[in-house]
Amino acid sequence: MKLPHRITQDLREQFGLDESVFRGGSLNSVVRQRMEATGIFELEEYFSHLLRSHEEFLAFADELLVPESWFFRDGKPFQFLTEWARKTWRPKNPGEQLRILSVPCATGQEPYSIAISLLDAGFAPQSFRIEAGDLSLRFLEDARRGEFRPMAFRGGLADQYAHYFEDADEGRRRVKSEVREHVNFRQRNLLAPDFLMGERPFDVIFCRNVLIYFCAQSRARAVAGLMRGLAPGGVIFAGHADALGAITQDMKPVGPTGAFCFERRPVEPAVKRAPGARGSVLANLDVTRKATARKPAPRKQAEPATQAPSKATPEDQWVQVRTLANSGRLQEAEKIASELIGQTPPVADAFCTLGEIYIGLRDYKKAEPLLRRAVYLDARHAQSLFHLALLAERRGDHTGAERLRKRARNADKPKEVKA
Repeated sequence: MKLPHRITQDLREQFGLDESVFRGGSLNSVVRQRMEATGIFELEEYFSHLLRSHEEFLAFADELLVPESWFFRDGKPFQFLTEWARKTWRPKNPGEQLRILSVPCATGQEPYSIAISLLDAGFAPQSFRIEAGDLSLRFLEDARRGEFRPMAFRGGLADQYAHYFEDADEGRRRVKSEVREHVNFRQRNLLAPDFLMGERPFDVIFCRNVLIYFCAQSRARAVAGLMRGLAPGGVIFAGHADALGAITQDMKPVGPTGAFCFERRPVEPAVKRAPGARGSVLANLDVTRKATARKPAPRKQAEPATQAPSKATPEDQWVQVRTLANSGRLQEAEKIASELIGQTPPVADAFCTLGEIYIGLRDYKKAEPLLRRAVYLDARHAQSLFHLALLAERRGDHTGAERLRKRARNADKPKEVKA
């Protein structure tokens, strides 16, 4: 069975899925299940319904991406987490709360495994907090309920943690409340332009076995969002098939084989970047503070006096703005950017940069006119269009938001070059 092009295109644009996900026997099974659920028994009629109904499209995507997970999956990531938190993180952050993100969390096995691992290792209940997110509201509802069938406990590792569960109906096992209270579930979109924007950084991020399903562009966008939300000195746990080290050169593996844990590589001094260069200020984590000038060597008596250091150029100052914003110092970045806007030629990326800073500060009224100015200067400025779509969504203007998203998607496509 082959899905119509319009459906595969929508799945790619909304979920970032690679076309390999849309093939094989699993696709046939999902289509049959959804046809039975909707009472539609003609294939073409169902496909038409799928294109018309947003609710059915989400239900179809949910079934297509049924989470294959179980408690303490792969084992070593959870073992290394407790070791890293005890030996590396806690000595450097005494008295602070360890912040952990699990995304996508599916039906909750992973974040609950994290909580149980830390509690069993002796971490105090107040010493850590887990945020868990998924795009599927159905998965999140199941996760909050915390009840699981026997298949969720396969592999044997969960047996040693049996005292963290209790009996539930229909042969299920329920995660005890003292574990569930450590996890906050909410809807999150890993590919959203504002993913983790303006949030306090996380010390640990679990994002396992999902990047393999994404197309190359979506993988790069997802990794940029994850790194945007990673605290200095933090770590990311990826899946064995996700090949995080191949997606970005900014991360290096740490820990034992099988943990699939990565930390950020030491950052080289920043390369000057003009304000017209592409990229989200809050997603570009390669920019660092401008290196301080070295002290001049002592002058010989016969040599003429050296010139005083020249004043920082606008390009240097924009680099500083992005560096401050990426490190969470948004107020400082806003002050410099606001002054630069009036002193430098109007460039779309500059207005977008300041607009993103205001979004990070949750000052949406100031952000919107700046983003619109960026689009006025460059009608194909995709980053600004995506942000404007999100702002329209916040106002409840769903039609306008969809129109802006379409413009952004079209702007992101390379222009055709005719021979």
